[in-house]
Amino acid sequence: MTTGTLAARLAATTLALSLTGLAASPATAATTVARASGTALTVGVGGHPAGSGTYSVANDGTRQSSTGNHRPVVSVLTGQSVVSAGVLAQDATTSVHDRAGSSAACAGLAGQGSSTVAVGDGDCLTAGQTLSLAAGTLDLSHLRIVDSTVLQGLDQQLQTGLQPVLDQVVPALQGGLQSGLQQLGDPGLFLDLGAVQSRCTAGPTTADGTSSLADVGAHVQVAGRRVDLVSFPAHPAPNTKVVTDLGAVATVVEDALRSQLATALDGSLGPLSAAVDEAAVLDNVLANLGSELAPLDQNLLSGTLNAQSRPAASAIDVTALDLRVLPAATQLGLEPLSVQVGRSTCGPSGVRPAVVRQRTPSAPKPRAPHVVPTRVTAGLADGDRHDHTGDLLAAFGALFLVATGAGLADYRRRLARSGR
Repeated sequence: MTTGTLAARLAATTLALSLTGLAASPATAATTVARASGTALTVGVGGHPAGSGTYSVANDGTRQSSTGNHRPVVSVLTGQSVVSAGVLAQDATTSVHDRAGSSAACAGLAGQGSSTVAVGDGDCLTAGQTLSLAAGTLDLSHLRIVDSTVLQGLDQQLQTGLQPVLDQVVPALQGGLQSGLQQLGDPGLFLDLGAVQSRCTAGPTTADGTSSLADVGAHVQVAGRRVDLVSFPAHPAPNTKVVTDLGAVATVVEDALRSQLATALDGSLGPLSAAVDEAAVLDNVLANLGSELAPLDQNLLSGTLNAQSRPAASAIDVTALDLRVLPAATQLGLEPLSVQVGRSTCGPSGVRPAVVRQRTPSAPKPRAPHVVPTRVTAGLADGDRHDHTGDLLAAFGALFLVATGAGLADYRRRLARSGR
Protein backbone atom coordinates (compact mmCIF):
# COMPACT_ATOMS: atom_id res chain seq x y z
CA MET A 1 0.00 0.00 0.00
CA THR A 2 1.48 3.40 -0.96
CA THR A 3 1.65 6.35 1.46
CA GLY A 4 -1.12 8.20 -0.51
CA THR A 5 -3.50 5.24 -0.32
CA LEU A 6 -2.92 4.92 3.44
CA ALA A 7 -3.70 8.63 4.05
CA ALA A 8 -6.94 8.43 2.00
CA ARG A 9 -8.19 5.49 4.06
CA LEU A 10 -7.43 7.28 7.34
CA ALA A 11 -9.39 10.39 6.21
CA ALA A 12 -12.43 8.32 5.17
CA THR A 13 -12.49 6.52 8.52
CA THR A 14 -12.35 9.81 10.46
CA LEU A 15 -15.17 11.34 8.38
CA ALA A 16 -17.43 8.30 8.89
CA LEU A 17 -16.92 8.39 12.67
CA SER A 18 -17.76 12.13 12.77
CA LEU A 19 -20.98 11.71 10.77
CA THR A 20 -22.08 8.84 13.02
CA GLY A 21 -21.67 11.04 16.12
CA LEU A 22 -23.67 13.89 14.57
CA ALA A 23 -26.55 11.60 13.65
CA ALA A 24 -26.81 10.19 17.17
CA SER A 25 -26.65 13.48 19.08
CA PRO A 26 -30.15 14.93 18.25
CA ALA A 27 -31.95 11.73 19.28
CA THR A 28 -30.25 11.78 22.64
CA ALA A 29 -31.00 15.47 23.24
CA ALA A 30 -34.74 15.08 22.37
CA THR A 31 -35.45 12.30 24.89
CA THR A 32 -38.17 13.11 27.49
CA VAL A 33 -38.73 10.39 30.08
CA ALA A 34 -41.46 12.10 32.17
CA ARG A 35 -43.89 15.02 31.90
CA ALA A 36 -46.94 16.43 33.73
CA SER A 37 -49.11 19.56 33.95
CA GLY A 38 -51.82 21.21 36.02
CA THR A 39 -54.51 23.77 35.11
CA ALA A 40 -56.65 25.07 37.97
CA LEU A 41 -59.38 26.90 36.03
CA THR A 42 -60.46 27.66 32.48
CA VAL A 43 -63.55 29.78 31.81
CA GLY A 44 -65.01 30.40 28.38
CA VAL A 45 -67.58 33.16 27.88
CA GLY A 46 -68.91 33.69 24.39
CA GLY A 47 -66.13 31.51 22.97
CA HIS A 48 -63.32 33.52 24.61
CA PRO A 49 -61.26 31.36 27.03
CA ALA A 50 -59.52 32.77 30.10
CA GLY A 51 -58.16 31.36 33.32
CA SER A 52 -55.14 30.45 35.40
CA GLY A 53 -52.92 29.17 32.59
CA THR A 54 -51.05 25.87 32.75
CA TYR A 55 -48.03 24.81 34.77
CA SER A 56 -46.00 22.14 32.91
CA VAL A 57 -42.86 20.17 33.75
CA ALA A 58 -40.68 17.81 31.70
CA ASN A 59 -37.67 15.67 32.57
CA ASP A 60 -35.03 14.55 30.06
CA GLY A 61 -33.48 12.02 32.45
CA THR A 62 -30.97 14.38 34.01
CA ARG A 63 -32.93 17.51 34.93
CA GLN A 64 -36.48 18.90 35.19
CA SER A 65 -37.60 22.01 33.31
CA SER A 66 -40.85 23.93 33.82
CA THR A 67 -43.09 26.54 32.24
CA GLY A 68 -45.99 28.55 33.67
CA ASN A 69 -46.91 29.50 37.23
CA HIS A 70 -47.49 26.85 39.89
CA ARG A 71 -48.83 29.33 42.46
CA PRO A 72 -51.56 31.35 40.67
CA VAL A 73 -53.93 33.64 42.55
CA VAL A 74 -57.51 34.55 41.67
CA SER A 75 -56.74 38.27 41.67
CA VAL A 76 -54.60 37.94 38.52
CA LEU A 77 -57.28 36.15 36.46
CA THR A 78 -58.16 38.35 33.50
CA GLY A 79 -60.70 38.12 30.72
CA GLN A 80 -63.47 36.64 32.87
CA SER A 81 -65.92 37.73 35.58
CA VAL A 82 -67.21 34.35 36.73
CA VAL A 83 -64.62 33.78 39.47
CA SER A 84 -63.62 36.66 41.73
CA ALA A 85 -62.62 34.82 44.91
CA GLY A 86 -61.24 31.50 46.11
CA VAL A 87 -57.96 29.60 46.12
CA LEU A 88 -56.34 28.11 43.00
CA ALA A 89 -53.93 25.17 42.92
CA GLN A 90 -51.93 23.76 40.01
CA ASP A 91 -48.68 21.87 40.45
CA ALA A 92 -46.71 19.06 38.83
CA THR A 93 -43.45 17.19 39.36
CA THR A 94 -41.30 14.47 37.75
CA SER A 95 -38.60 12.08 38.91
CA VAL A 96 -36.26 9.45 37.47
CA HIS A 97 -35.27 6.28 39.36
CA ASP A 98 -33.14 3.52 37.82
CA ARG A 99 -33.56 5.33 34.48
CA ALA A 100 -37.40 5.00 34.68
CA GLY A 101 -39.40 8.26 34.57
CA SER A 102 -42.49 9.02 36.67
CA SER A 103 -44.73 12.07 37.17
CA ALA A 104 -47.48 13.47 39.37
CA ALA A 105 -49.83 16.46 39.10
CA CYS A 106 -52.84 18.03 40.80
CA ALA A 107 -55.07 21.04 40.16
CA GLY A 108 -58.28 22.58 41.44
CA LEU A 109 -60.28 25.42 42.95
CA ALA A 110 -61.67 25.89 46.47
CA GLY A 111 -63.39 28.58 48.51
CA GLN A 112 -61.89 31.06 50.92
CA GLY A 113 -60.11 29.52 53.91
CA SER A 114 -58.73 26.53 52.02
CA SER A 115 -55.02 25.81 51.70
CA THR A 116 -52.76 24.12 49.17
CA VAL A 117 -50.74 20.95 49.69
CA ALA A 118 -47.58 19.92 47.84
CA VAL A 119 -48.13 17.76 44.78
CA GLY A 120 -47.73 14.05 45.34
CA ASP A 121 -49.21 14.11 48.86
CA GLY A 122 -52.77 13.31 47.72
CA ASP A 123 -55.30 16.13 47.30
CA CYS A 124 -53.66 19.48 46.63
CA LEU A 125 -56.43 21.52 48.34
CA THR A 126 -58.05 21.39 51.73
CA ALA A 127 -61.72 22.37 51.95
CA GLY A 128 -62.75 25.89 52.94
CA GLN A 129 -65.90 27.96 52.51
CA THR A 130 -68.31 27.16 49.69
CA LEU A 131 -67.69 29.33 46.66
CA SER A 132 -70.54 30.45 44.36
CA LEU A 133 -69.67 31.09 40.73
CA ALA A 134 -72.12 33.33 38.89
CA ALA A 135 -72.88 31.46 35.67
CA GLY A 136 -75.25 34.18 34.45
CA THR A 137 -78.70 35.68 34.90
CA LEU A 138 -81.98 34.77 33.25
CA ASP A 139 -83.51 37.72 31.40
CA LEU A 140 -87.31 37.34 31.70
CA SER A 141 -88.16 40.74 30.26
CA HIS A 142 -89.17 39.14 26.94
CA LEU A 143 -92.29 37.54 28.48
CA ARG A 144 -95.50 38.83 26.83
CA ILE A 145 -99.20 38.05 27.09
CA VAL A 146 -100.60 37.17 23.67
CA ASP A 147 -104.09 38.63 23.22
CA SER A 148 -105.42 35.65 21.29
CA THR A 149 -104.66 33.25 24.13
CA VAL A 150 -106.48 35.11 26.91
CA LEU A 151 -109.91 33.77 25.98
CA GLN A 152 -108.70 30.52 24.45
CA GLY A 153 -110.67 27.50 25.69
CA LEU A 154 -113.53 29.51 27.18
CA ASP A 155 -117.17 28.96 26.20
CA GLN A 156 -117.99 30.71 22.96
CA GLN A 157 -120.74 32.72 24.68
CA LEU A 158 -118.24 33.94 27.27
CA GLN A 159 -115.74 34.83 24.57
CA THR A 160 -118.43 36.85 22.83
CA GLY A 161 -119.34 38.59 26.06
CA LEU A 162 -115.72 39.40 26.90
CA GLN A 163 -114.83 40.83 23.53
CA PRO A 164 -116.13 44.34 24.40
CA VAL A 165 -113.94 44.51 27.52
CA LEU A 166 -110.89 42.61 26.14
CA ASP A 167 -109.06 45.85 25.41
CA GLN A 168 -109.40 46.67 29.11
CA VAL A 169 -108.44 43.18 30.39
CA VAL A 170 -105.24 42.68 28.37
CA PRO A 171 -103.57 45.96 29.47
CA ALA A 172 -104.42 45.13 33.09
CA LEU A 173 -102.82 41.71 32.74
CA GLN A 174 -99.73 43.19 31.06
CA GLY A 175 -99.40 45.61 33.99
CA GLY A 176 -99.62 42.75 36.46
CA LEU A 177 -97.01 40.81 34.53
CA GLN A 178 -94.53 43.68 34.53
CA SER A 179 -95.09 44.23 38.25
CA GLY A 180 -94.45 40.55 38.90
CA LEU A 181 -91.29 40.48 36.76
CA GLN A 182 -89.91 43.46 38.62
CA GLN A 183 -90.35 41.62 41.90
CA LEU A 184 -88.65 38.55 40.45
CA GLY A 185 -85.76 40.52 39.09
CA ASP A 186 -83.32 38.53 36.91
CA PRO A 187 -82.94 35.06 38.40
CA GLY A 188 -79.25 34.17 38.75
CA LEU A 189 -77.71 30.81 37.88
CA PHE A 190 -74.91 29.78 40.27
CA LEU A 191 -72.42 26.93 40.68
CA ASP A 192 -71.58 25.99 44.27
CA LEU A 193 -68.02 24.78 44.84
CA GLY A 194 -66.52 23.67 48.14
CA ALA A 195 -63.30 22.11 46.83
CA VAL A 196 -62.99 20.72 43.32
CA GLN A 197 -59.74 19.02 42.34
CA SER A 198 -58.10 16.25 40.36
CA ARG A 199 -54.78 14.46 40.65
CA CYS A 200 -52.83 11.91 38.61
CA THR A 201 -49.66 9.81 38.58
CA ALA A 202 -47.87 8.01 35.74
CA GLY A 203 -44.95 5.63 35.28
CA PRO A 204 -43.38 3.82 32.31
CA THR A 205 -46.31 1.37 31.96
CA THR A 206 -49.23 2.74 34.03
CA ALA A 207 -51.21 5.93 34.70
CA ASP A 208 -53.95 6.66 37.25
CA GLY A 209 -56.17 9.62 38.10
CA THR A 210 -58.99 10.59 40.44
CA SER A 211 -61.25 13.57 41.19
CA SER A 212 -63.03 14.82 44.28
CA LEU A 213 -65.87 17.34 44.53
CA ALA A 214 -66.79 18.65 47.97
CA ASP A 215 -70.13 20.52 48.30
CA VAL A 216 -70.63 20.97 44.56
CA GLY A 217 -74.00 21.75 42.98
CA ALA A 218 -76.06 24.31 41.08
CA HIS A 219 -78.91 26.60 42.11
CA VAL A 220 -80.96 29.57 40.96
CA GLN A 221 -81.91 32.64 42.98
CA VAL A 222 -85.48 33.76 42.23
CA ALA A 223 -86.78 36.81 44.13
CA GLY A 224 -84.48 36.03 47.03
CA ARG A 225 -85.52 32.38 47.05
CA ARG A 226 -82.95 29.65 46.45
CA VAL A 227 -84.02 26.89 44.05
CA ASP A 228 -81.62 23.92 44.12
CA LEU A 229 -81.17 22.24 40.76
CA VAL A 230 -78.65 19.43 41.31
CA SER A 231 -76.08 18.18 43.84
CA PHE A 232 -73.02 16.40 42.47
CA PRO A 233 -71.43 13.28 44.05
CA ALA A 234 -68.23 13.80 46.06
CA HIS A 235 -66.31 10.97 44.39
CA PRO A 236 -67.77 10.45 40.92
CA ALA A 237 -66.81 7.53 38.73
CA PRO A 238 -64.76 8.35 35.62
CA ASN A 239 -66.73 10.24 32.97
CA THR A 240 -69.92 10.70 34.99
CA LYS A 241 -72.45 12.65 32.90
CA VAL A 242 -74.69 15.23 34.58
CA VAL A 243 -77.71 16.93 33.02
CA THR A 244 -80.06 19.33 34.78
CA ASP A 245 -82.97 21.44 33.66
CA LEU A 246 -84.57 24.52 35.15
CA GLY A 247 -88.13 23.20 35.14
CA ALA A 248 -88.38 23.89 38.87
CA VAL A 249 -87.45 27.51 38.19
CA ALA A 250 -90.27 27.84 35.64
CA THR A 251 -92.70 26.61 38.28
CA VAL A 252 -91.47 29.16 40.82
CA VAL A 253 -91.77 31.95 38.23
CA GLU A 254 -95.31 30.95 37.30
CA ASP A 255 -96.39 30.73 40.95
CA ALA A 256 -94.99 34.18 41.67
CA LEU A 257 -96.74 35.69 38.63
CA ARG A 258 -100.10 34.07 39.37
CA SER A 259 -100.78 36.28 42.42
CA GLN A 260 -99.76 39.42 40.52
CA LEU A 261 -101.99 38.57 37.56
CA ALA A 262 -104.94 37.73 39.83
CA THR A 263 -104.65 41.15 41.46
CA ALA A 264 -104.47 42.84 38.06
CA LEU A 265 -107.44 40.87 36.73
CA ASP A 266 -109.63 41.62 39.74
CA GLY A 267 -112.16 44.29 38.78
CA SER A 268 -111.01 44.61 35.17
CA LEU A 269 -113.84 42.38 33.95
CA GLY A 270 -116.46 44.83 35.19
CA PRO A 271 -120.04 43.55 35.17
CA LEU A 272 -118.93 40.27 33.56
CA SER A 273 -116.69 39.27 36.47
CA ALA A 274 -119.43 37.18 38.08
CA ALA A 275 -120.00 35.25 34.87
CA VAL A 276 -116.34 34.60 34.01
CA ASP A 277 -114.11 32.03 35.67
CA GLU A 278 -111.10 34.15 36.52
CA ALA A 279 -109.08 30.99 37.26
CA ALA A 280 -109.63 29.82 33.70
CA VAL A 281 -108.43 33.15 32.35
CA LEU A 282 -105.33 32.96 34.55
CA ASP A 283 -104.64 29.40 33.38
CA ASN A 284 -104.78 30.57 29.79
CA VAL A 285 -102.38 33.44 30.47
CA LEU A 286 -99.94 31.26 32.44
CA ALA A 287 -100.01 28.58 29.73
CA ASN A 288 -99.08 31.30 27.27
CA LEU A 289 -96.19 32.42 29.51
CA GLY A 290 -95.15 28.80 30.07
CA SER A 291 -94.52 28.32 26.37
CA GLU A 292 -92.27 31.37 26.43
CA LEU A 293 -90.44 29.87 29.41
CA ALA A 294 -89.92 26.61 27.47
CA PRO A 295 -86.11 27.00 27.40
CA LEU A 296 -86.19 26.61 31.19
CA ASP A 297 -87.49 23.07 30.67
CA GLN A 298 -84.61 22.21 28.38
CA ASN A 299 -81.18 21.03 29.50
CA LEU A 300 -79.50 24.35 30.05
CA LEU A 301 -76.69 22.95 32.18
CA SER A 302 -74.76 19.78 31.37
CA GLY A 303 -71.30 18.41 31.79
CA THR A 304 -68.97 15.67 32.92
CA LEU A 305 -67.53 14.88 36.34
CA ASN A 306 -64.11 13.26 36.66
CA ALA A 307 -63.62 13.41 32.90
CA GLN A 308 -60.78 11.06 31.93
CA SER A 309 -58.97 10.14 28.74
CA ARG A 310 -55.90 7.96 28.17
CA PRO A 311 -53.87 8.96 25.10
CA ALA A 312 -51.33 6.21 25.91
CA ALA A 313 -50.80 3.36 28.39
CA SER A 314 -48.49 5.59 30.41
CA ALA A 315 -50.52 8.82 30.12
CA ILE A 316 -53.80 10.19 31.53
CA ASP A 317 -55.77 13.44 31.33
CA VAL A 318 -58.21 14.17 34.20
CA THR A 319 -60.64 17.10 34.61
CA ALA A 320 -62.59 17.19 37.87
CA LEU A 321 -65.49 19.35 36.63
CA ASP A 322 -66.39 20.21 33.03
CA LEU A 323 -69.69 22.11 32.75
CA ARG A 324 -71.39 23.95 29.92
CA VAL A 325 -74.44 26.19 29.67
CA LEU A 326 -76.11 25.03 26.48
CA PRO A 327 -77.03 27.32 23.54
CA ALA A 328 -80.72 27.20 24.51
CA ALA A 329 -79.79 29.59 27.34
CA THR A 330 -79.23 32.41 24.83
CA GLN A 331 -83.03 32.71 24.54
CA LEU A 332 -83.05 33.72 28.20
CA GLY A 333 -80.19 36.19 27.99
CA LEU A 334 -77.40 33.81 29.02
CA GLU A 335 -74.18 33.86 27.04
CA PRO A 336 -72.74 30.43 26.16
CA LEU A 337 -70.54 29.55 29.13
CA SER A 338 -68.06 26.77 29.82
CA VAL A 339 -66.20 26.08 33.05
CA GLN A 340 -63.41 23.53 33.50
CA VAL A 341 -62.05 23.14 37.04
CA GLY A 342 -59.04 21.02 38.02
CA ARG A 343 -57.31 19.56 34.97
CA SER A 344 -54.26 17.34 35.60
CA THR A 345 -52.19 15.50 33.00
CA CYS A 346 -49.47 12.90 33.61
CA GLY A 347 -47.24 11.12 31.09
CA PRO A 348 -46.39 9.66 28.80
CA SER A 349 -43.42 8.30 30.75
CA GLY A 350 -40.46 6.32 29.52
CA VAL A 351 -37.01 5.00 30.32
CA ARG A 352 -33.83 6.97 29.91
CA PRO A 353 -31.56 5.29 27.34
CA ALA A 354 -28.48 3.59 28.79
CA VAL A 355 -25.23 5.44 28.15
CA VAL A 356 -23.02 3.29 25.90
CA ARG A 357 -19.39 4.35 26.00
CA GLN A 358 -17.80 3.35 22.70
CA ARG A 359 -14.02 3.11 22.38
CA THR A 360 -12.60 5.41 19.78
CA PRO A 361 -10.82 3.23 17.22
CA SER A 362 -7.10 3.99 16.98
CA ALA A 363 -5.61 4.84 13.62
CA PRO A 364 -3.95 1.85 11.94
CA LYS A 365 -0.16 1.81 12.02
CA PRO A 366 1.36 2.58 8.62
CA ARG A 367 2.94 -0.44 6.95
CA ALA A 368 6.34 -0.27 5.32
CA PRO A 369 6.07 0.47 1.61
CA HIS A 370 6.20 -2.58 -0.63
CA VAL A 371 9.58 -2.51 -2.43
CA VAL A 372 9.66 -3.76 -5.99
CA PRO A 373 13.26 -4.60 -7.01
CA THR A 374 14.37 -3.42 -10.45
CA ARG A 375 16.52 -6.49 -10.97
CA VAL A 376 16.73 -10.01 -9.56
CA THR A 377 20.04 -11.24 -8.25
CA ALA A 378 20.97 -14.85 -8.13
CA GLY A 379 19.30 -16.79 -5.40
CA LEU A 380 16.64 -14.07 -4.79
CA ALA A 381 14.16 -14.77 -7.52
CA ASP A 382 11.18 -14.51 -5.10
CA GLY A 383 12.24 -11.17 -3.62
CA ASP A 384 9.32 -9.39 -5.28
CA ARG A 385 6.88 -11.50 -3.34
CA HIS A 386 8.40 -11.13 0.14
CA ASP A 387 9.81 -8.18 2.00
CA HIS A 388 13.39 -9.43 2.75
CA THR A 389 15.18 -6.11 2.90
CA GLY A 390 17.62 -7.35 5.55
CA ASP A 391 18.53 -10.41 3.53
CA LEU A 392 19.20 -8.23 0.50
CA LEU A 393 21.53 -5.97 2.44
CA ALA A 394 23.40 -8.96 3.84
CA ALA A 395 23.78 -10.46 0.38
CA PHE A 396 25.08 -7.17 -1.06
CA GLY A 397 27.52 -6.86 1.84
CA ALA A 398 28.87 -10.38 1.28
CA LEU A 399 29.37 -9.73 -2.43
CA PHE A 400 31.14 -6.47 -1.61
CA LEU A 401 33.54 -8.25 0.76
CA VAL A 402 34.25 -11.01 -1.77
CA ALA A 403 34.96 -8.47 -4.50
CA THR A 404 37.22 -6.45 -2.22
CA GLY A 405 39.14 -9.55 -1.14
CA ALA A 406 39.61 -10.68 -4.70
CA GLY A 407 40.92 -7.25 -5.65
CA LEU A 408 43.49 -7.22 -2.83
CA ALA A 409 44.72 -10.68 -3.77
CA ASP A 410 45.20 -9.63 -7.39
CA TYR A 411 47.02 -6.48 -6.28
CA ARG A 412 49.44 -8.47 -4.15
CA ARG A 413 50.23 -10.85 -7.03
CA ARG A 414 51.05 -7.92 -9.25
CA LEU A 415 53.45 -6.46 -6.65
CA ALA A 416 55.16 -9.79 -6.28
CA ARG A 417 55.76 -10.14 -9.98
CA SER A 418 57.16 -6.69 -10.36
CA GLY A 419 59.64 -7.30 -7.60
CA ARG A 420 61.21 -10.20 -9.21
